[in-house]
Amino acid sequence: APTPFNTPLNAAPITSGAEGSSPSAAPPPAVAAAAGDLFANNQALVSMLQGRLGRLIGHPSSYLDSLSPPVRRRIRGVRGLQKQHTELERQFHQEVLELEKRYQRLYAPLYERRRELIAGAGQEVTDAEIAAGKEEDVPEDPQETEDSSDAAAAAVQPATGIPEFWLTALKNHQLLAELITDADEDVLKKLTDIRLIYTDERPGFQLAFDFAENDYFTDPTLTKTYYYQQAGSIGDLVYERAEGCSIQWREGRDLSVTIQTKRQRHKATGAIRTVQKTVPAQTFFEFFKTLSPSRPSASKEEGSEEVAEDEEPEEDAEEDEEEVERDYELGEEFKEKIIPHAIDWFTGEALQYEGFDDFEEDDYEYDSTDEEEEEEEDEEDE
Repeated sequence: APTPFNTPLNAAPITSGAEGSSPSAAPPPAVAAAAGDLFANNQALVSMLQGRLGRLIGHPSSYLDSLSPPVRRRIRGVRGLQKQHTELERQFHQEVLELEKRYQRLYAPLYERRRELIAGAGQEVTDAEIAAGKEEDVPEDPQETEDSSDAAAAAVQPATGIPEFWLTALKNHQLLAELITDADEDVLKKLTDIRLIYTDERPGFQLAFDFAENDYFTDPTLTKTYYYQQAGSIGDLVYERAEGCSIQWREGRDLSVTIQTKRQRHKATGAIRTVQKTVPAQTFFEFFKTLSPSRPSASKEEGSEEVAEDEEPEEDAEEDEEEVERDYELGEEFKEKIIPHAIDWFTGEALQYEGFDDFEEDDYEYDSTDEEEEEEEDEEDE
C-alpha cells in the first residue's frame, strides 16, 4: 500500500499546453519548415521558450480581476478554508508516520526471530512456527513430504540457517537483479539482515544492511538514509534527499572500480611504460553512494574527463534527476516489499503478485475455432 513518502519532490514536467484555446490560421508551408529547422537546430531556444511558457501557466487570469469585490471576498474565504484543510492534511500525514513507527516496533520481534532462523542462531525452528506458516488452502509440495532422501542428504551435509537467503531474495527482484554482478554475489552471500530504522530528528527512514565477516570490506553494516520534507501546499511528505555511506574496502577488493592497464610507447625514445587507470565499475554497492537532486552522481564525477561538445547541461540535469528517482524507487522497494515480505522474495512467490513471472506458451490455451478459421482462409487464398 502507498505510504505518505511516495511523492517525488519535483513535479512532473508539463507535457501539454492549456486546452480550449481558439484555433489560429496555419502558417505557409515554407514558414513552418523554416521554423521547424530553427527549433531543431537550437535546443537552447527551445528550452528557454518552454521555461517561459511554463512560468505563465497557473498565473491568475484577468477573469479574477474582473470579479466584483464581494465575489473576491468569498474567494479569499475559500482560500482560508483550504489553508485549514492543508493543516489537517499535515496532521494526517504526521499521524500516519507515527502509526508506521508504532507497527514497526511491533514487527521488530518477528524480524529478530527471522534473523535468527536465517543465521542459524538461537533456538531451532519450533513446530508452532512451522504450523503458523502452513496454508490450508494450498496443497503441500511433494518435495516437502519426501523427507527420507532429504534427511539423509542433510545428515551428510548439514547447513547452518538458510544459506544465501538475502542474495536469493534480491536476485528474485527484477530491478535489484539487474544491479547485481557476478562479483557482487560473493559478498552478498555474507548479507545476514536488512533492517528498516525510522529517523528521529526529521521525517525519513534508514536501510541498514548487516554483513558477516567477509573478504571485501571491514564495515559490519552499510546504510542508506532517505529524508523527506513536508510540502507546503498539500501537507504531504515528499522526498528530499538520500544519504549513503562510505565503504571501507579492503586493499584490492573494491568492487566499485576497475583497474585498467595500458602500455604506452614514447614517440622519441621508443621506451614502453605501463600505466594503470582506475575507472568506475558496475556494482550493486553503488546503491550506497550519496545522491541529491542538485548534485551529480559520484560515478559521473569520477568518470571520463572528456565531455561531448553537443551534450547540453539540460540533458545532464535530466539524467541526474532520473538517477535520483531510480534510487528513491529502490529505497521504497526495500522499505515496502523486500524487508516486510523477504520470505516471499526468497521463495519466488512474490513474483506472482508483482507480475514479474515470465509468460510461457503452455500457460495459454488457443481457441480451436480461431485456428480452423485461419486454416480455411489459407485454403481460400491458395
